[in-house]
Amino acid sequence: MNISLKPHILISHFIPGFVFIVMSFSSYMNWKINLIVATLKDTPNTNIIIVSFVSIIIAFLIGEVFDSLRDLLEEFPLNKIFSEVNWDFFFNADKEKIEKLNESYFTWYVFNLNSSLSLIGALLFTTLFINNPPFKIWAIVVIASLILFIDGIILRKEIAKHTK
Repeated sequence: MNISLKPHILISHFIPGFVFIVMSFSSYMNWKINLIVATLKDTPNTNIIIVSFVSIIIAFLIGEVFDSLRDLLEEFPLNKIFSEVNWDFFFNADKEKIEKLNESYFTWYVFNLNSSLSLIGALLFTTLFINNPPFKIWAIVVIASLILFIDGIILRKEIAKHTK
């Protein structure tokens, strides 16, 4: 397996995982930004470095879970309800076409769907296990998730069009 930290991996996997961690931590701190800032100010630099390093690893792993969930959704309902993508394109097309599709559509499609899943997952996690977020947070998260999901479906249609 060839593992490299390409922009696709960093954008589509790390950021959604990091969003989940930030929302969970914010919920744990009762959504009080000043309390979060005060906590960080009182924490020794060494601990911040260690927590940051561990957070990066955990964010990537959580992002991978959301990416796996998106992969599971590819078979059903995404491939059945929305435009079907010819995934063999990524194996059979020439490198330049694959790179162009990846940079223009695929990375952002994966980012949008993973982020949408991450936001909804974080909202459900914080509501069920930490504390109920204020209505404003619920509204912002649901609206952002819908926007990301709808844009992801539009990008998916473009991918399907270009992979026929």
